[in-house]
Amino acid sequence: MEKEKVSIITAVYKVEEFLKRCVDSILKQTYQNLELLLIDDGSPDNCPKMCDELAKKDARIKVIHKENGGVSSAWNAGLDNATGDYIAFVDSDDWVEPDYISILYETLQKYHSDIAICCNDVFCNNEFRKDETTTAREEKFYPAKECIKAFLAKDRWRHTTWGKLYKKAIFATMRYPEDIKCVEDSYMICDLCRQVKNGIATTDKILYHYVIQGNSVSRTISAKRFDWIRAKRHILDQLNPKDEVYIYAVEDIFIAYKSTYHLFKRGKRKDLIKQLNAWLKEDYKKYIKYTKGAARLKNFVFRYFRPVFNFLYMLKHK
Repeated sequence: MEKEKVSIITAVYKVEEFLKRCVDSILKQTYQNLELLLIDDGSPDNCPKMCDELAKKDARIKVIHKENGGVSSAWNAGLDNATGDYIAFVDSDDWVEPDYISILYETLQKYHSDIAICCNDVFCNNEFRKDETTTAREEKFYPAKECIKAFLAKDRWRHTTWGKLYKKAIFATMRYPEDIKCVEDSYMICDLCRQVKNGIATTDKILYHYVIQGNSVSRTISAKRFDWIRAKRHILDQLNPKDEVYIYAVEDIFIAYKSTYHLFKRGKRKDLIKQLNAWLKEDYKKYIKYTKGAARLKNFVFRYFRPVFNFLYMLKHK
């Protein structure tokens, strides 16, 4: 009996240096019944031509050229055109192990789960390192009611689209928000968990290699960075303050504020810092009451005594 088809979606934009490595790793999968949807998101370089040439060499590749709309738009185009029974995502500058799909598929089938998740490592500055926020740590099954906790609690899974195999039904009524230009996957994490009917299974195998580049979108100093805070606001809006994970989601939004502030400060973007402070004033009043102890003190100092906060930060990272 032929195994079910898996659709792998890869958004392509300005990745000439990495695209072939990514595609080669997908085509070398031991799980053969798959299609690869390369979504050219209006890339201004040689990527569109590369996609077409790669498609000529393997019938499993389907290329979709579209105007630039961001990664959510590209993912959605892939979801709209996927013909597989299962969905996986691979970022175009990353690469995967040959058994990436086969192990995830076997894990999903073993536990009759809706999503299977693998471990990953990080490739940065031409060397591998352990991922401190890995997608999974052990082989385990989590029933549907525990999924949000697994994604939001202290020892959480990554919110990334990649590193996972999904039943296609997960995306029957769900699409990514195209007005969010970064952390799109994090923005949708609660919405994703609501689509889980049975549960999520994890494997302890490292199957995905996540690449950090110096010009990564997540490190770009622009107003797009506010999308990280929008994502944390959206998550909190989906939760009840009585939920066990609410306190972790609250601390996450303060972490997002601090990290975004440091990014803007390094870029000397006083205009963006002014806007960030206005947002912080609103959210601080709304959420500080849910924090306790040292975390509450740090957030208080960050809100009202920024020079002191900067001094302590400098000492810590000297």
